[in-house]
Amino acid sequence: MRSRLLTFLLAVIVLVTLNCSKDNSTEPSGNSTPSVPTSPSPASGAADVATSTTLSWQCSDPDGDTLLFDIYFGTSESPSLAMADQNTMSFQPTSLQYNAIYYWRVVAKDMHSHETSGPVWTFSTPSRQSGLFWVAGYDTPGYATGIDASGEYAYLADGWRGLVIVNVSDPTHPVLTANWWRDDPGHGYYRVRVGGNYAYVATSGQSGFLVVDISIPSNPQYMGGGWGYEEPDSPSDIAVVGNNVFLAKNDVYEFNISDPAHPSKTGVRYTPGPSRGIFTVGSYIFIADGTMGLRIFLGSGEVGYYSPPGDAYDVFVTNGMAYVTCASYGLQVVDATDPHNPFLAGGCDTPGGAVAVVCEGNFCFVADGSAGLQAIDISNPASPTLEATYDTPGRATDVCLWNGYILVADESSGLVILEFVP
Repeated sequence: MRSRLLTFLLAVIVLVTLNCSKDNSTEPSGNSTPSVPTSPSPASGAADVATSTTLSWQCSDPDGDTLLFDIYFGTSESPSLAMADQNTMSFQPTSLQYNAIYYWRVVAKDMHSHETSGPVWTFSTPSRQSGLFWVAGYDTPGYATGIDASGEYAYLADGWRGLVIVNVSDPTHPVLTANWWRDDPGHGYYRVRVGGNYAYVATSGQSGFLVVDISIPSNPQYMGGGWGYEEPDSPSDIAVVGNNVFLAKNDVYEFNISDPAHPSKTGVRYTPGPSRGIFTVGSYIFIADGTMGLRIFLGSGEVGYYSPPGDAYDVFVTNGMAYVTCASYGLQVVDATDPHNPFLAGGCDTPGGAVAVVCEGNFCFVADGSAGLQAIDISNPASPTLEATYDTPGRATDVCLWNGYILVADESSGLVILEFVP
């Protein structure tokens, strides 16, 4: 009797177990796992892969199920998870370094919790060479002739299309923030300089300069303007020094901007040529004066001058040396250690027409017109040498430095962002 009872109980347990297994199963009969990811791009083992590359692969599911992908990526031979549940067969890694080996693999997953891992693929990036390198560009609606940068933004004087503000917080993906101009005639926006919460825009036509409140970059507001030049339509430059603006319009006009809404003219420096570029060092004002060379003022009076070859378009002063762009004569170096007795120290020809310059450390960067941007080694000011060149898409007309990048106003192509590796 006891044996029969045990047999009965075992039979009941088996039946219950089978029924539970059947009731709890949600797995459709015959569902297959995803195929193994294949066809990596770049191909596994590829060398000299660009640091801007996008990874891609091929993968399918035998049952036609929708697939998601986990991407493992890094410099370790066992890469870590970089992106989960991606629904496309491509991945854009960020901040790839030169002269590095990268490893990656893809795990394909279907809706039934099946997954299949692909093999570990690898590629390497090229060794970094010296030179100027393209980072990104933004095509403005007009003709960009002036540029400055502050915070996360680049400010471009864009000809008759006004002031263009571009977010460059990610230099590889510049984004338009605002495009502003006044609704009255006679304003071709030529140069721009930023001071605090204001952009000061030198204009052609019959204007002078405009003061624009940029405290909210997405919503710039007109504040006021400064006037006081004699010849219309002349090229101009503008410099902001404390509570003063210096405006080059044939002569150089000084304005007090303590009240940005109501600039007041406080003085004029008359020069023999058409003033084009301005740079201040302490109480000295250095003026690129066209055919009349470099003029140096102390206060309101001229104390020194030197006429390098060519027309002087712009000037940058550092360590007592004045670096002057002289159109077809490239970059000329004037020793202004004694501003009362400047003399020519050296020069470097450029392939285009040098019109604007900015310097940092041992290098000057020259906007060289149709020849793009030039990097010039000034470690020996008496013998500056052309280090690198980049032929921009348009015509390079102005240049500034920002967070290790070179920002170029490139006329017809707008904003160009370059990187320099010495």
